[in-house]
Amino acid sequence: MRYGPGDAGTSTFDFLGIVSTEPIHRFEFDFVSGLGFGGDDLVFTRIQTPDCTPPMTTATVSPTPNANGWNRTGVTVTLLATDNAGGSGVKEIRFSLTGAQAGAGIVAGSTASVPISAEGITTLSYFAVDNAGNQEAPRTLTVQIDLTAAADQITDLIGLV
Repeated sequence: MRYGPGDAGTSTFDFLGIVSTEPIHRFEFDFVSGLGFGGDDLVFTRIQTPDCTPPMTTATVSPTPNANGWNRTGVTVTLLATDNAGGSGVKEIRFSLTGAQAGAGIVAGSTASVPISAEGITTLSYFAVDNAGNQEAPRTLTVQIDLTAAADQITDLIGLV
């Protein structure tokens, strides 16, 4: 058990796990005078369980690619992060683009839209961070865009004959 002073008149006790140095529960007590028990009396105020679970992010591509995994137009990837029930909430989503389109960004909150318009293959890497500082493992998504119409390719081939 560790004891440490908290905010104005509040004392905090962290009970540590056997195999971890992370607090399992935090109990906060206030010292209050005049309750009739003599001196300052210890009054329980709340239990707080620390958030030790990272958020999870899903990616949705619009429009969806064809059966071969290619898009004929630019796309928008929507990233949606959620934190565990009782967690601290999603702070931000971080992403980077490599390949045909390059870039990076940090978006506050739990939703980010990433437009991809460059022809070719782009890899999107992304992850979310919650308000407790927990970061999920990076995830990747490959986006393939072919803007050249098939009729143009056939005409080019016929012109070579």
